[in-house]
Amino acid sequence: LVSKQIAEKEVNAWLDFKKVSEKKRKSLAGNVAALIDAIMDGTLVFNPDTKVFTHKLKFPLGVSGQITELNYTPRISMESLEDHLLDVRPGNTFGTSFAYIAALSGQPKAIIKKMDQEDHALADRFSFFFME
Repeated sequence: LVSKQIAEKEVNAWLDFKKVSEKKRKSLAGNVAALIDAIMDGTLVFNPDTKVFTHKLKFPLGVSGQITELNYTPRISMESLEDHLLDVRPGNTFGTSFAYIAALSGQPKAIIKKMDQEDHALADRFSFFFME
């Protein structure tokens, strides 16, 4: 387990690296808190060198459960987002969420769509930092 102080330091290091404004941090305070909690309980692991978050899934994915974690990159290109959002209709919030999580994790949307709600809830909170 990780202390709250260390978890906050890691989340802030990631937010600083992404150059997330104070205004956005405040508007997404619930998401920041969720990331901190997930680090504290070991569900999220931060790599300070690469700035990649590893999400240890509660419910593995794939044909035989071989996908036990997702690695979220700290940056995604607009090209990658466009590729993932091409078939998502405007207003489809789940489709948008799946597209962002797929772009961040490098996993196909078909895999992301099979996530359990418990795992998706954290991944979705993470993806909000890439929207807007």
